[in-house]
Amino acid sequence: MRFYQLLPSIYHYQDERHGHPLQAYLSVMEETYVSLEEALDQYYENCFIETCEPWVISYIGRLVGLDLGPGDETGHPGPRSLVADALANRRRKGTHASLEKLLAHSTGWGVCVSEGTNTLAKTHHMATSKPGQGSLSLRANEGAWLGTSFERSARTIDIRASQARESGSGMGPTNIAIHIWRLKDYRLTGIRPAPTQLPGCFTFSPIGLDLPLFKTPIPWADPNFPADIGTVPGPLLDGPLRVAAKAFRTDLAMGRHFEKETLKRREHYRVLIDGSQVPDEEICYMDLSGAFNIRRESGLYRTLGEGSIRYTNRVAVDVNLGRIAFSEDMKPERVSLDYSYGAVSNLGGGPYNRRDSLVPLKNVAAFISHKPAIAKLARPVYTSLKKAIEDRSNNPYKGTIRIIDNGTYLLPEGPILLPDNAHLHIEAANGARPSLVGDLHLRVVGNGAKLSLNGVLLDGSIRVENTVDGSLELAIEHTTLVPKAGRDSLTATLGPDTFALNFTAKHSICGAIRAEAGILVLQITDSIVDGGISDKLQDANSPAYLVGHFERATVLGASVVRELTEASDSIFAEPIIVRQRDAGQVRYSYFSEGSRTPPAFRCIREWQDGRHILPRFSSTRYGDPAYCRLGDQCLDLLQGAENGSEIGVWHHLGQARRLANLQSALENFLPFGMEPVLHFVT
Repeated sequence: MRFYQLLPSIYHYQDERHGHPLQAYLSVMEETYVSLEEALDQYYENCFIETCEPWVISYIGRLVGLDLGPGDETGHPGPRSLVADALANRRRKGTHASLEKLLAHSTGWGVCVSEGTNTLAKTHHMATSKPGQGSLSLRANEGAWLGTSFERSARTIDIRASQARESGSGMGPTNIAIHIWRLKDYRLTGIRPAPTQLPGCFTFSPIGLDLPLFKTPIPWADPNFPADIGTVPGPLLDGPLRVAAKAFRTDLAMGRHFEKETLKRREHYRVLIDGSQVPDEEICYMDLSGAFNIRRESGLYRTLGEGSIRYTNRVAVDVNLGRIAFSEDMKPERVSLDYSYGAVSNLGGGPYNRRDSLVPLKNVAAFISHKPAIAKLARPVYTSLKKAIEDRSNNPYKGTIRIIDNGTYLLPEGPILLPDNAHLHIEAANGARPSLVGDLHLRVVGNGAKLSLNGVLLDGSIRVENTVDGSLELAIEHTTLVPKAGRDSLTATLGPDTFALNFTAKHSICGAIRAEAGILVLQITDSIVDGGISDKLQDANSPAYLVGHFERATVLGASVVRELTEASDSIFAEPIIVRQRDAGQVRYSYFSEGSRTPPAFRCIREWQDGRHILPRFSSTRYGDPAYCRLGDQCLDLLQGAENGSEIGVWHHLGQARRLANLQSALENFLPFGMEPVLHFVT
């Protein structure tokens, strides 16, 4: 206590004799002083765009002539960067690089701008010939880039400006093509591949999903340098990779370092066999969707001092499906993969920042890692999740089990007994996404038990049953219960009617939810339920009692609940039936035809005002990068939330606000006489 320490020692002596009343009095004064001191420090930091609070950004923006609108909640650092670079952008106004960087800062997306005049085929004077503006160069392998955003070929003029805008070609003389990447990339390291039905073929995904591999963007340090394929997020391109791989092997065999490979494969994925990285010259690219045969190339030699080395294809990669195959002569014992996958935003288990949701380190009782030797920690380190749980099964569960790598772990086959006041918490370290394989079978034998998962990917289901009266708190946060047809992510088989299961999901993905008996209370927030929610009998006389609470959720399957306490900013793509509609509230949500809900306030239904409104998703298959993302044609849903943003799980993205910022930037910084052509790549 600073105030108390400033007093002479005689006052400390007298205060101690009387039970420290003076110290208690000065502590109250010091609390007020500390709060005032912190407020003054924050006022000083709010004077600068780099350190100010989010609500101050719009006010500073008005000082430099930027109207960001009230309360930007898009969740990306664009507005802050936009205000900080406002003066620099005005100095470079009208240039290619300034427009590109401005659009990227305004939206938080990856942006690449190309002018239509640079892609027009022209007849040049021999003395002033410009490369890249003539016929298609097959020697430079420009054919591999056809149809991509980085097409290098030149085309004839297209004077149909309106059709150019609709097609997104941008080949008109006054068109400027704006390519936008809206998906994010997420990096995983140390992944164990999963086998497929094809012999010798595996998937990059540890649970056997087919997913495209993404690039890891490396932004340029110089703001005046335009974007290229290595600076924007997006899927790896199969055609250019095949051409680059062949050229890479040829140049390497001739003893030259290949410097023209813009994809930088080493930065995007790595293949390690028994701890050693597979060289790029031994990797080929091919379609692994069916039968395959890795052909061993010959004739590529590099002369050394004592002889020569022949480079052969030993590994095949399919970047479109995310598969990898090995030649017949290879029998790798231990394969490890580093790669990037794509997603709309932070949701479910993923290698993103979850620091605020983790428990303090002092509460962690055990760690799990496939490499315990490198984990020099003061607590037990297990190599098996089953062993860590079994060692704690005889004692009340206290503390947390933290997994510190991206490995794949098996769950115990038998039921896990939860006694009185037991708390089993399994979480992934910040930046890690481990995979749990198997069913999590919980048997409650006491009252007041809790189970929570954080940051993991569970390829299985959770089954809950009880033998006594009481309750169970089941919570998942930043977790994925992999949706799968014919499999329920949560099954509650509850005996006595007095037993209650409280299931909470935050920033998570799960499949169908079923209850056979007992009370099941659901609280779904910022999450996806890829399946139905109902009891086993789907009957009014069913022994199960389901209560639902949804906030910014997307439910894809048909649902039947007894009560709906609240539903706000949510999407119910299939009908939802609420049996007791005399209580609860529904606000700013979407319901399909046939739904029966409590009284709704400003909701969107499938048939409204004579229009047929459907939630059209880019994809409803788990594993696709654009999973459960609303299409651009769903304008009613993209602006149907209470704050004018989109409804559903991607509410925090604020896509409507980002598009408004994009249009505002084009109005102020588009070069004179040019017509923008927007092309959403992802």
